[in-house]
Order: sequence, then structure tokens, then C-alpha cells
Amino acid sequence: MDQWTDDLRVAPDYPGRLARLRDLLEPGEAFVSLDGPTNLYLTGLAASASAITVTRDAAELLVDFRYIEQAQQSVKGEWRITQTGDPLTRTVSRAAKAQGAGVLSVEPDRLTLKQWHSLLEGADGMRCQTRENLVAGLRQTKDSGEIAAIRKAIHIAEAAVQEAMAEVRIGMTESELAARIEYGFKSRGGRRPSFDTIVLFGARSSLPHGAPGDTRLEPGMVILVDCGCVADHYCSDLTRTWFFGTLIPPWFREIYEVTRQAQAAAIAAVRGGAECKAVDAAARDLIRDAGYGAHFGHGTGHSLGLEIHENPRLNLQDTSRLEPGMVVTVEPGIYLSGQGGVRIEDVVLVTDTGAEALTSLPKDLQVIEP
Repeated sequence: MDQWTDDLRVAPDYPGRLARLRDLLEPGEAFVSLDGPTNLYLTGLAASASAITVTRDAAELLVDFRYIEQAQQSVKGEWRITQTGDPLTRTVSRAAKAQGAGVLSVEPDRLTLKQWHSLLEGADGMRCQTRENLVAGLRQTKDSGEIAAIRKAIHIAEAAVQEAMAEVRIGMTESELAARIEYGFKSRGGRRPSFDTIVLFGARSSLPHGAPGDTRLEPGMVILVDCGCVADHYCSDLTRTWFFGTLIPPWFREIYEVTRQAQAAAIAAVRGGAECKAVDAAARDLIRDAGYGAHFGHGTGHSLGLEIHENPRLNLQDTSRLEPGMVVTVEPGIYLSGQGGVRIEDVVLVTDTGAEALTSLPKDLQVIEP
């Protein structure tokens, strides 16, 4: 870990997050969650199994034996920490009842159908209801600690990619390059990849989410890398495309430039108050007008944070509006089956007047000589 990334640590505002959630709750209402990212956001505990219940006057975190010591060490503030050996769905219902709740609220997309039915069975007279975007809505706008963690994850990922790309050679496989990038994450303090690293050579670069395999690098091939890491629980996301060789085919030069211009247009459209689908249209219209509309089939971007894909989304369907403090990717691409593809991706912070780029790797066409 270098001093630069050490300097990026900012204490998360867990008390503030809890207070903002409580402002959304009605008297007698308990918010219940068994979702790992939600519980991490509110308490600071990263656990594979946990439950929380929050009312206007109480907050309780429930864990099993595996996490009790970790919770006692890391969770601060007014949280009551309880160890349980019973199923969490049963225990959290009892805890909400003990807090005096008459209504039990959950976010419907953050629990399984089995968990929902188990909560209903244990409600003991409480009314159960779903509330969309209760905590997920709070998570859309990042505080200073979250932005610092994302910057740190980006710094680690960019350094790892630069180091790995300096070592590419003829005969290297996609999987080998992916492994070198992920080693770079770990060696710099990254906790893990934020998603399965994508490394694709040659014609396989036309697969938007292809998995690295045993394809070996040869002169004349496209190299597409899409990767990110987790630092202080927050994700980064980065895509760059290179050409390995000196004789760049005209088709690749053309789609690279169209993609670069499309990304610049979308970034220019990002600002507080901008409609998400309008940002998507800024990139999509340019790619369509260049004759490649059929070769760009995914959204232009998405928010990220504790999870690699969060809301809002920069796509054709999302009519919500960006707000200052949101952090989104901008990643248009063009994919020509049997030839290759290009994607360029950056992470930007939404401001009142525009977008602040958090990623910094060059975006002009990069040629790597064999």
C-alpha cells in the first residue's frame, strides 16, 4: 500500500446514515434487512450473514457466532449487537417486535421469496410491507468517505492495469493477463476484484462480457480489458482497449474513434438534473449516426459503490435524474462479430455543473508494439 492510497481513507458517516434512514420511517415502523450490502452500509460490518432492525428509537444488529467478535470490534454507535443461533429471519422478527414495532418494512429486491415468507410467519401480529428504495435510495448519493474509497479503488486498479500492460508479450493468454491484473490489485491492498475480470484478445473482444480463456496474444490483435477492484468495501470499474501491433486496420481505427467521441458526448451530458436516458442517448445517437447502432446493445453506464452495479442506470429506460454526489460509469462500446470490439469506460462524479472524472488512464488509441 502506498502513501497516496493511505491518504484516501475517510471515516464513514454511519451515524448520519442511520439518522437519514430514521427520517424516512413512520412511528411504529421497523425497517428489517438481511442483505449484506445494506447492512454493511448502515453498520460497517461485512458479513455473509447478518440481520438488522431499525425503528425511530432503536437499532439492533444480529449475527451468529462467526461474526460476533468482529461486530463488537467494528460496529460503533448506538447499535445493539446480539448473537443468535436461531435462523435470522425468525430472530429479526422477534427483535422488531421487542422494539415495539407494529409494521415491518423490507426492500423487496433485497431479500429472497423464502426469506419473505419466513418473515411473514414470524411477524406475530405485525403487518409486513415492502418499501422500494428505502436504503437503496440513500445509497445513490455518495458521501465524502464513499467517494474517497472509490477513488482509492480506482487508483489501485489503474496502477495494476498499467503494470500488467507493460508486461504483455506474444503468446500470453487472456487468463494470464487477467491473473496479473488481479495480482496487482492484491499487491496494492485491493481486497478482491469487484467483478470477474474481463480480458479478451482479437475477435473475442466483440463479446461485451466474455470470460478470459486460453486464446494467445499475437500481433494484429485487439486487447480489451474491463476490470475493477474493491478497496475499503467500495468498487472501481475501468475499461480500456489497445491494439497489439503496428499495422492498425482501418475498421478498428474507425470504431475506436467513434466510441471515444460517443463517450466524450455522454460525459459532457452528465450533470446534476440530467435525465439518465438523455445521457445514454448522447452516446447512443452518435454511434447510431456513425452507422454502428446495431453494434451497441448495452446501457451507457451505471452507478457503483458497495456493489458494482447500483442505481441509477444510464440506459434507454431509466427516466430518473442524476444528482450531485452520484458516481456513475460511462462505457459505450462497438462490437463487430468476427472482427473485434472497443469499449472505453471511466467513472465520473456528478456535480452541479458537470462531471468530474475519477479515472485517469489515457483514452487516445494506444498501440503496444510486440
